[in-house]
Amino acid sequence: MVFAFSRGELDPGQLAELDGHLDTCDDCRQLVAVLATGASAPDQDVVPLTAGTRLGRYEVESMIGRGATGRVYRARDTELDRTVAIKILVEGSAEQLVEEARMMAKFQHPNIVAIHDVGRQGAHVFLAMEHVDGGSLRDWLEGRPDTEQMIAMFAAIADGLHGAHEAGLAHGDFKPDNVVVDEKGRPRVADFGLALFADTDTFVTEDMNATRTTVPIGTPAYMAPEQWGGEAADARSDQFSFFVALSEALCGRRPFAGSDMQTIRASVQAGQIDLEGRLPKRLEPLIRRGLATEPEQRHEDMAAVARSLRRRPAQPWKVAAGFGAAVGVALLLAVPRAGRDDTPQPAATPDPSAPAATVEPSEPSEPSEPTESPVVAEQLRIAQVRLDEGDYNKAQDAVHAALAASPLPDSEARAWLLQAAIMGERGDYQGARRSIDVATSAVEKSATRAELEDDVLHARGLLDLGMGEPTEARVSFVEALSHARSDAGTPAQKIRALVHLGLADKNLGDFEAALASHQEALALETKLHGKDHLLASRHHHNIGGVLRSMKRYEEALQHYQQALQTRSSALGEAHPTTLMTVNSLGLIELDQGRLAAAQRAFERAEAGLAEAGDLRRARALTNLGIVAQRRRRFDVARSHYDEARRLWVEAGGDSHPLAVELAETLERVKRRAKAPRAKPAEPEDDPPVSPVPSYGPSPSWSEK
Repeated sequence: MVFAFSRGELDPGQLAELDGHLDTCDDCRQLVAVLATGASAPDQDVVPLTAGTRLGRYEVESMIGRGATGRVYRARDTELDRTVAIKILVEGSAEQLVEEARMMAKFQHPNIVAIHDVGRQGAHVFLAMEHVDGGSLRDWLEGRPDTEQMIAMFAAIADGLHGAHEAGLAHGDFKPDNVVVDEKGRPRVADFGLALFADTDTFVTEDMNATRTTVPIGTPAYMAPEQWGGEAADARSDQFSFFVALSEALCGRRPFAGSDMQTIRASVQAGQIDLEGRLPKRLEPLIRRGLATEPEQRHEDMAAVARSLRRRPAQPWKVAAGFGAAVGVALLLAVPRAGRDDTPQPAATPDPSAPAATVEPSEPSEPSEPTESPVVAEQLRIAQVRLDEGDYNKAQDAVHAALAASPLPDSEARAWLLQAAIMGERGDYQGARRSIDVATSAVEKSATRAELEDDVLHARGLLDLGMGEPTEARVSFVEALSHARSDAGTPAQKIRALVHLGLADKNLGDFEAALASHQEALALETKLHGKDHLLASRHHHNIGGVLRSMKRYEEALQHYQQALQTRSSALGEAHPTTLMTVNSLGLIELDQGRLAAAQRAFERAEAGLAEAGDLRRARALTNLGIVAQRRRRFDVARSHYDEARRLWVEAGGDSHPLAVELAETLERVKRRAKAPRAKPAEPEDDPPVSPVPSYGPSPSWSEK
């Protein structure tokens, strides 16, 4: 552990004595520093915590590391039954630490180690963080990955840094040791912002790999020129540190010469960059710009860096078996959720009577546009499937795999739109917004810009809808519909815009407008595919939902039954999409007070969704809770609500909107259970939570 000791004047003999300890013993380094400066020993975590120690709801299992700001322990979150990493922070003001940690806990990004909680242990602050099985980026680099693997790794890290910078967080001490790489190869920047916690009145060590302890905090070997001048760390200095680490990885050594602090400082401030080694020529200008002495001469932001790293040089067209089909899958990926039909479609089969394609040799010509990797297309397909199933962790893993495979701009944009949908389903709307912003940047470089701009427009509308802002969402969907109805639009774009516009109008309470949009979408779909096609069932389902809101129950029932018949025939009665229509039929019964029929429908849906491992089981459980509550079976209602909440927390954390709503519902149910029983003739109050319908396979980003 590097100790931030008080500023003092040390003679050369004292410095030499300190250096001997600094290289061999962390605890000795702390003690010698205190004695040499005459400062009083701080209240620090000198004695490690033992297994079984409780920190609030966390039970310590073992120490797994130590760093510049404290010791790290593996622990068990006894409330949520999950493994976490606990860091005991030993530097700085406790109040400052708590404030900064709470700010960081609100920020989540797939390439940043997440902070779950912040608390106190005696005089110290502890952080409960995401536990990542794996080693540091430095450890990963020692496995000798090839150049393209390293570039993909650093592109993902750049995504994380950009997300944090957008949220107003600067790292201040970026280096390979502060990046964790999990067993699947996904990087996460650790100790993000913790460098800001150290005492600002500190002393500098000569250890080039240790966290520097002067204003501001940083590691000398990776510090930007402005940090050497005493300026606070910001996004531009993080970028400089990032490029030091990148060039070190690619060239096998750092870009600035020197083995001591003074020499490195002189090299950095003079801009004496050495990039000799196995550095791809296309990256040299990129790295030199990132290492510019003047911050304003560096790259615009880390998003631009990530795009540049992923950009491939033009290559001749490659012919591969099955490649065209794989690319087709990627290009057909739509912005996920709300009006999309998620049901499986039969795979297209080639016409056996068609002549086989041949490739004639030709003279060399201008290079064609580079083609997408089949790996990227397959991972995007998997991500969409897993998202539809409610398996957000696997969906996110697939998105990361696609991004790590250096996709072309089109697929990169689609990957980030899928990431936005994942974050939206988890209730992390700020994370979804950041993902959409990254996707927008990729769209600017894409070959199908107009199509992708339409996708981004829908994604922004769905985000607004998920955040409870249907008026703003409607603006996006009206614009999308206007484009779809132009000469450049397609029937599929028009259908999607109508469906999403219908959802927005329903949220606004304009049921007539919503009904008209869904009916027009059904008419277009029927014209394209026929009235019994699986895609038409989506629109019958949506129309049923609007009619139910209008209390036109008989008409709603007819549309739901039509959707159920089509889905049962095409997919089977046990398919999750079919079962969600069963769930909605139960809502018709519930609205009309037929509790026994409603319960049977919800139980059928819940059992089938549980068998399929589908997250939408939580919706059926919520509805079962409403039935039980109306029957004053409060213990049963609490059991259903609690299980539904557990599923939402597992998927998106305690802050997931539906998890929060159910937590409030559970408290109300507890109070109702203790209240005097109402007279039998007295009507039951309205349910504390709204029944959960389904607009197609799943509503937009968990919208009810």
